Amino acid sequence: VAVHEIGHVLGLSHMNHLGSVMQPNYIPANGKMELGWTDRRAIQKIYGKCSGRFSTVFDWVHQEPDDLGHQVSHYNTYFFRRSWYWRYENSSNRTWYGYPQELKVGWEGIPHADIDAFLHFWTRNKRFTFFFKGKLYWRYDDQNDRAYRQDPEGHIYPRLISEGFPGIGGPIDTVFYDQRDHNIYFFHGRN
Repeated sequence: VAVHEIGHVLGLSHMNHLGSVMQPNYIPANGKMELGWTDRRAIQKIYGKCSGRFSTVFDWVHQEPDDLGHQVSHYNTYFFRRSWYWRYENSSNRTWYGYPQELKVGWEGIPHADIDAFLHFWTRNKRFTFFFKGKLYWRYDDQNDRAYRQDPEGHIYPRLISEGFPGIGGPIDTVFYDQRDHNIYFFHGRN
């Protein structure tokens, strides 16, 4: 009922569409309630769609403990814009509840705004996650959900991109790890 009334506050009228929260008759929701595409499109018609560039977009398979302490893999797409990020749940075709969030809340130790690029690559024995901004980069500790100040190899972060990736300056626009040839590709502008 509250979501329906909030819909009216936002300017939505009643809709005779099955599953819409704006139906004239109240239909109890079982468990979690979520806006359907009809309701979302109606709101976008009034207020417009999200527009503007994202500074970084990346897919990440991230392991997190469940309620029983077992490691569960989540495949999500992340969208970074200025100091905010969205976690998109690919299996449900929607953002996670409670997003967007501020970078400083979800990504401890990386810059709080305008991340240029993200890199995740792995070998048989190791996984590496990096964030890039300007001429610097940070290695991210997946297990503890924060950037390293000093990694297990003894490197202090942030580091100059040219120190960790000789021949590459900065800033970069994006970076890509190709599993087929095990190479990392850096891009800036059209190069």
